[in-house]
Amino acid sequence: MFKSVSVKILIFNIVMASVALAGYFMHATVAAAGWVKFLFYPIYGYIMLSFISAAVAIALGALEWERGKSTGRAGIYGNAIYIVLVFVGLYFVWIGRG
Repeated sequence: MFKSVSVKILIFNIVMASVALAGYFMHATVAAAGWVKFLFYPIYGYIMLSFISAAVAIALGALEWERGKSTGRAGIYGNAIYIVLVFVGLYFVWIGRG
């Protein structure tokens, strides 16, 4: 399953989103040292734009599925669910917090 590029991108996106969410809830960038902010701000930015890499992974998953690899289907559906969860998460965490 991990030979699929689309699944690898999905796993990377999930790990980065988990790190960003944990850092956000632990207030890692509030009154933190400069190196901590330089570590977390690019991660936050990547997560806000990770729907682009997930869309590319969906296209790669479709190509893999077309070639007969069953992992392509998991990459398609996993990345599609990830895109929805990123938009919902961004709304509730960054926009909808009031």
